[in-house]
Amino acid sequence: MKFQRLRRFFLAGFCVLPCAMALAQSYPNRPIRIIVPYTPGDGPDVIARLIGNKISERLGQPVVVDNKAGASSQIGLDLTAKSAPVGTPHDIVHQLNDEINRAIRLPEVQKSMSTLGLIPQTGTPEDFGRLLKSDYDKFGKLVKDIGYQPQ
Repeated sequence: MKFQRLRRFFLAGFCVLPCAMALAQSYPNRPIRIIVPYTPGDGPDVIARLIGNKISERLGQPVVVDNKAGASSQIGLDLTAKSAPVGTPHDIVHQLNDEINRAIRLPEVQKSMSTLGLIPQTGTPEDFGRLLKSDYDKFGKLVKDIGYQPQ
């Protein structure tokens, strides 16, 4: 179960992250913020820092890893979902997604992830949308049946 959660974090992070970082004007014109919904020092934090360093080298802009742990990662995921302005240009989202995918494919990142027992996966923002829809279709009824009310 933990592996599944980490796998989803990486797919989510590397597909949603560009939205969270994108700006409506020329990009990047300020530090890039990576929101990690886990505590510092955990596997996702380590990987985010490795990938952040590579993105920083390529784009020449500082990358800040912002850990927002708590509520089974919902605090960080909620912040990420609210970070991207509606209407973020499609090309910016895809450019950042490409940079993240490129960083994930680097041998040192692959090695670090495998050391943590993770299998890195890359994808597109559209892939992430399909994953979310699939999970919603799969678990939406269960959430409704148990009467869960988001706060």
